[in-house]
Amino acid sequence: MFAEYANGEQTVGADYAWIDRYLYVTVMGEAESLISETTHLWSRAAIAEFDSKTETATDITLIVDTDVGEDDEITAVTFEGAEGYGGNDVMYALAMAHQFRFRAYAAQSPTSQITPHPAAFDYVTNVEAFVSDLQDVTGVEPTDDGLKFIRSDPGIEYETTEAGSEESDDGGLDRVTVVEADTEEVAVYDSPDDVPEEKDETGLFGRIRSLLR
Repeated sequence: MFAEYANGEQTVGADYAWIDRYLYVTVMGEAESLISETTHLWSRAAIAEFDSKTETATDITLIVDTDVGEDDEITAVTFEGAEGYGGNDVMYALAMAHQFRFRAYAAQSPTSQITPHPAAFDYVTNVEAFVSDLQDVTGVEPTDDGLKFIRSDPGIEYETTEAGSEESDDGGLDRVTVVEADTEEVAVYDSPDDVPEEKDETGLFGRIRSLLR
């Protein structure tokens, strides 16, 4: 769902999506108030900033225990994503190393992207190929717990529910919202196929697209 939230003195729009025990939020710009005011509600949380022009997840922070330390302290793992992978690398690394369900852009990509990214209810359909493509990129070796974690994605169960039956044949996306990074102009397309192509989608990006619903 799309709703607003108060970010300091400003009110900005945000995409919210809930699946199993995870809440995903995507927002353009800073989300400092949202983070600081809700961290105490979770046992773990992941925060990531994205560079829309290079399709890179930057400045990722996984808060591994929100109850450790003083009020102004957290116990966290911080790292950078691989350029051009749009957060798919972060999804893989956090699943393998920490069994954490990260979705690259939660509900909607904030800008036009060529790299396919998992939406909140998407899941990996070809685990072996997904691991093969991303373990070299991230330097994170697959683990038994991580592989089991990916295969048990609650998105699989969601697809069998009444709500999931409304998903479209093009991978669960019934509409695409594109925000132009430079002008902040918004365009809405009824199908991902309607989004104008801007880059070559062959090679690795094409393979990753086939791995995600």
